[in-house]
Amino acid sequence: MGQNSYAGGRREEKSVQLINVMASSLDGYISRGAGDTDTRRRQEGFSGPADQTHVEEQIRQADAIIVGAESIRVAGGLWLVEGYKANPQQRGPLWCVLTRKASADLLALRGFDLLPYWLVAKEAGPLPSQHQPTRTKLYGDEGPARYLYRELESHGCQRVLLFGGGHINTMFYAENLVDTLLLTLCPMLVGDEKAAKLVVPTLPSPTQMSLVASHSEASLVFLEYTVQKVE
Repeated sequence: MGQNSYAGGRREEKSVQLINVMASSLDGYISRGAGDTDTRRRQEGFSGPADQTHVEEQIRQADAIIVGAESIRVAGGLWLVEGYKANPQQRGPLWCVLTRKASADLLALRGFDLLPYWLVAKEAGPLPSQHQPTRTKLYGDEGPARYLYRELESHGCQRVLLFGGGHINTMFYAENLVDTLLLTLCPMLVGDEKAAKLVVPTLPSPTQMSLVASHSEASLVFLEYTVQKVE
Protein backbone atom coordinates (compact mmCIF):
# COMPACT_ATOMS: atom_id res chain seq x y z
CA MET A 1 0.00 0.00 0.00
CA GLY A 2 2.83 2.38 0.77
CA GLN A 3 1.73 6.00 0.54
CA ASN A 4 -0.89 5.70 -2.18
CA SER A 5 -3.94 6.81 -0.27
CA TYR A 6 -3.20 7.50 3.35
CA ALA A 7 0.39 8.70 3.69
CA GLY A 8 -0.32 12.39 3.32
CA GLY A 9 -3.49 11.72 5.08
CA ARG A 10 -3.63 13.74 8.28
CA ARG A 11 -7.24 14.84 8.14
CA GLU A 12 -7.73 18.36 9.34
CA GLU A 13 -10.91 17.72 11.30
CA LYS A 14 -9.11 15.47 13.82
CA SER A 15 -5.68 16.21 15.21
CA VAL A 16 -4.83 12.56 15.96
CA GLN A 17 -5.22 9.95 13.21
CA LEU A 18 -5.15 6.50 14.80
CA ILE A 19 -4.15 3.71 12.41
CA ASN A 20 -4.39 0.06 13.45
CA VAL A 21 -1.61 -1.88 11.65
CA MET A 22 -2.03 -5.64 11.89
CA ALA A 23 -1.33 -8.94 10.12
CA SER A 24 -3.78 -11.80 10.52
CA SER A 25 -4.59 -15.25 9.21
CA LEU A 26 -7.58 -15.79 6.94
CA ASP A 27 -9.61 -16.81 10.01
CA GLY A 28 -8.73 -13.67 11.97
CA TYR A 29 -5.87 -14.73 14.24
CA ILE A 30 -2.74 -12.62 14.77
CA SER A 31 -0.56 -15.37 16.32
CA ARG A 32 -0.77 -18.93 17.59
CA GLY A 33 -0.96 -17.72 21.18
CA ALA A 34 0.69 -15.93 24.10
CA GLY A 35 4.48 -15.87 23.93
CA ASP A 36 4.55 -16.44 20.17
CA THR A 37 7.75 -14.64 19.13
CA ASP A 38 8.15 -12.58 15.95
CA THR A 39 10.58 -15.19 14.62
CA ARG A 40 8.07 -17.98 15.13
CA ARG A 41 5.27 -15.90 13.62
CA ARG A 42 7.36 -15.38 10.47
CA GLN A 43 8.17 -19.08 10.29
CA GLU A 44 4.47 -19.93 10.55
CA GLY A 45 3.51 -17.51 7.78
CA PHE A 46 2.15 -14.52 9.72
CA SER A 47 4.69 -12.24 8.10
CA GLY A 48 7.32 -12.07 5.36
CA PRO A 49 9.64 -9.62 3.59
CA ALA A 50 6.77 -7.75 1.90
CA ASP A 51 4.90 -7.26 5.18
CA GLN A 52 8.11 -6.30 7.00
CA THR A 53 8.74 -3.58 4.41
CA HIS A 54 5.14 -2.40 4.74
CA VAL A 55 5.34 -2.10 8.55
CA GLU A 56 8.70 -0.33 8.45
CA GLU A 57 7.28 2.22 6.02
CA GLN A 58 4.43 2.91 8.42
CA ILE A 59 6.89 3.38 11.29
CA ARG A 60 8.90 5.89 9.24
CA GLN A 61 5.80 8.03 8.82
CA ALA A 62 4.52 7.78 12.39
CA ASP A 63 4.71 10.28 15.22
CA ALA A 64 3.87 7.64 17.84
CA ILE A 65 3.13 3.93 18.21
CA ILE A 66 0.83 2.25 20.75
CA VAL A 67 1.56 -1.35 21.70
CA GLY A 68 1.02 -3.71 24.60
CA ALA A 69 3.84 -4.72 26.92
CA GLU A 70 3.45 -8.42 26.12
CA SER A 71 3.82 -7.73 22.39
CA ILE A 72 7.06 -5.86 23.12
CA ARG A 73 8.37 -8.69 25.28
CA VAL A 74 7.79 -11.40 22.65
CA ALA A 75 9.26 -9.12 19.95
CA GLY A 76 12.38 -8.62 22.05
CA GLY A 77 11.99 -4.84 22.17
CA LEU A 78 11.17 -1.81 20.05
CA TRP A 79 11.62 -1.65 16.28
CA LEU A 80 14.61 0.30 15.00
CA VAL A 81 14.17 1.41 11.39
CA GLU A 82 16.44 3.36 9.08
CA GLY A 83 15.26 6.54 7.40
CA TYR A 84 12.91 7.81 10.09
CA LYS A 85 12.13 11.38 9.00
CA ALA A 86 9.64 12.92 11.42
CA ASN A 87 12.32 14.19 13.80
CA PRO A 88 16.00 14.16 12.74
CA GLN A 89 17.05 14.37 16.42
CA GLN A 90 15.66 10.90 17.18
CA ARG A 91 15.77 7.49 15.52
CA GLY A 92 12.10 6.69 15.64
CA PRO A 93 8.61 7.61 16.81
CA LEU A 94 7.42 7.86 20.41
CA TRP A 95 6.64 4.33 21.62
CA CYS A 96 3.70 4.13 24.06
CA VAL A 97 3.81 0.79 25.86
CA LEU A 98 0.58 -0.06 27.66
CA THR A 99 0.98 -2.20 30.75
CA ARG A 100 -0.83 -2.76 34.04
CA LYS A 101 2.31 -1.97 36.02
CA ALA A 102 5.37 -0.09 34.76
CA SER A 103 8.36 -2.31 35.50
CA ALA A 104 12.10 -2.31 34.93
CA ASP A 105 12.18 -5.53 32.85
CA LEU A 106 10.73 -3.72 29.84
CA LEU A 107 13.46 -1.10 29.87
CA ALA A 108 16.16 -3.77 29.47
CA LEU A 109 14.77 -4.76 26.06
CA ARG A 110 16.05 -3.58 22.68
CA GLY A 111 15.52 0.07 21.78
CA PHE A 112 14.51 1.61 25.10
CA ASP A 113 17.97 3.17 25.44
CA LEU A 114 17.74 4.68 21.95
CA LEU A 115 14.13 5.63 21.25
CA PRO A 116 11.65 7.96 22.94
CA TYR A 117 9.06 6.03 24.95
CA TRP A 118 6.27 6.26 27.50
CA LEU A 119 5.34 3.50 29.92
CA VAL A 120 1.57 3.90 30.16
CA ALA A 121 0.36 2.06 33.26
CA LYS A 122 -2.24 1.94 35.97
CA GLU A 123 0.52 2.06 38.56
CA ALA A 124 4.32 2.33 38.65
CA GLY A 125 6.61 -0.36 40.03
CA PRO A 126 10.33 -0.03 40.85
CA LEU A 127 12.12 1.60 37.93
CA PRO A 128 15.85 2.24 37.34
CA SER A 129 17.29 5.57 38.44
CA GLN A 130 18.11 6.62 34.86
CA HIS A 131 14.42 6.33 33.89
CA GLN A 132 12.96 9.81 33.57
CA PRO A 133 9.72 10.25 35.58
CA THR A 134 8.15 12.10 32.64
CA ARG A 135 8.34 8.85 30.66
CA THR A 136 5.82 7.19 32.96
CA LYS A 137 2.16 8.02 32.32
CA LEU A 138 -0.29 6.73 34.93
CA TYR A 139 -3.91 6.45 33.87
CA GLY A 140 -5.11 5.36 37.31
CA ASP A 141 -8.84 4.68 37.32
CA GLU A 142 -9.41 6.37 33.94
CA GLY A 143 -9.85 4.29 30.79
CA PRO A 144 -6.35 3.79 29.32
CA ALA A 145 -7.39 4.33 25.70
CA ARG A 146 -9.03 7.72 26.28
CA TYR A 147 -6.25 8.79 28.62
CA LEU A 148 -3.45 7.93 26.19
CA TYR A 149 -5.29 9.43 23.21
CA ARG A 150 -5.60 12.73 25.09
CA GLU A 151 -1.94 12.65 26.15
CA LEU A 152 -0.80 12.08 22.56
CA GLU A 153 -3.03 14.88 21.35
CA SER A 154 -1.51 17.23 23.96
CA HIS A 155 1.96 16.07 22.89
CA GLY A 156 1.26 17.15 19.31
CA CYS A 157 1.21 13.67 17.78
CA GLN A 158 -0.86 13.41 14.61
CA ARG A 159 -0.11 10.10 12.88
CA VAL A 160 -0.33 7.36 15.53
CA LEU A 161 -0.05 3.62 14.86
CA LEU A 162 -1.86 1.01 16.94
CA PHE A 163 0.06 -2.29 16.97
CA GLY A 164 -2.11 -4.24 19.45
CA GLY A 165 -2.33 -7.07 20.62
CA GLY A 166 -5.95 -8.01 20.67
CA HIS A 167 -6.85 -6.61 24.10
CA ILE A 168 -5.17 -3.29 23.30
CA ASN A 169 -6.94 -3.09 19.93
CA THR A 170 -10.30 -3.73 21.61
CA MET A 171 -9.80 -0.82 24.03
CA PHE A 172 -9.42 1.67 21.19
CA TYR A 173 -12.15 0.25 18.93
CA ALA A 174 -14.57 0.19 21.88
CA GLU A 175 -13.89 3.90 22.47
CA ASN A 176 -14.49 4.72 18.77
CA LEU A 177 -10.94 6.09 18.44
CA VAL A 178 -9.56 4.09 15.49
CA ASP A 179 -9.71 5.84 12.09
CA THR A 180 -8.02 3.34 9.77
CA LEU A 181 -7.23 -0.37 9.69
CA LEU A 182 -4.23 -1.47 7.61
CA LEU A 183 -4.58 -5.24 7.53
CA THR A 184 -2.14 -7.69 5.97
CA LEU A 185 -4.07 -10.87 5.23
CA CYS A 186 -1.79 -13.91 5.39
CA PRO A 187 -2.47 -17.06 3.32
CA MET A 188 -3.07 -19.42 6.23
CA LEU A 189 -5.70 -20.86 8.53
CA VAL A 190 -4.91 -21.23 12.24
CA GLY A 191 -8.06 -23.05 13.33
CA ASP A 192 -7.32 -22.81 17.05
CA GLU A 193 -9.85 -21.09 19.33
CA LYS A 194 -7.08 -20.50 21.89
CA ALA A 195 -4.95 -18.52 19.44
CA ALA A 196 -4.63 -14.71 19.68
CA LYS A 197 -7.32 -12.76 17.85
CA LEU A 198 -7.36 -9.32 16.24
CA VAL A 199 -9.75 -8.07 18.94
CA VAL A 200 -10.25 -9.66 22.37
CA PRO A 201 -12.60 -10.37 24.02
CA THR A 202 -15.65 -8.48 22.70
CA LEU A 203 -16.72 -5.11 21.32
CA PRO A 204 -19.88 -3.37 22.55
CA SER A 205 -21.18 -3.38 18.95
CA PRO A 206 -19.85 -4.41 15.52
CA THR A 207 -17.33 -2.03 13.95
CA GLN A 208 -18.18 -1.31 10.33
CA MET A 209 -15.51 -0.41 7.77
CA SER A 210 -15.20 0.78 4.17
CA LEU A 211 -12.51 -0.60 1.87
CA VAL A 212 -10.30 2.19 0.51
CA ALA A 213 -7.45 0.33 -1.21
CA SER A 214 -6.05 -3.15 -1.71
CA HIS A 215 -3.27 -4.98 -3.48
CA SER A 216 -1.50 -8.33 -3.26
CA GLU A 217 2.16 -9.25 -3.11
CA ALA A 218 3.83 -12.62 -2.54
CA SER A 219 0.46 -14.27 -1.61
CA LEU A 220 -0.22 -11.54 0.98
CA VAL A 221 -3.18 -9.21 0.58
CA PHE A 222 -2.76 -5.64 1.86
CA LEU A 223 -6.06 -3.98 2.77
CA GLU A 224 -6.80 -0.44 3.86
CA TYR A 225 -10.13 0.26 5.55
CA THR A 226 -11.64 3.45 6.89
CA VAL A 227 -13.49 2.85 10.14
CA GLN A 228 -17.07 4.08 10.09
CA LYS A 229 -17.54 6.19 13.19
CA VAL A 230 -20.42 5.60 15.58
CA GLU A 231 -22.33 8.83 16.16
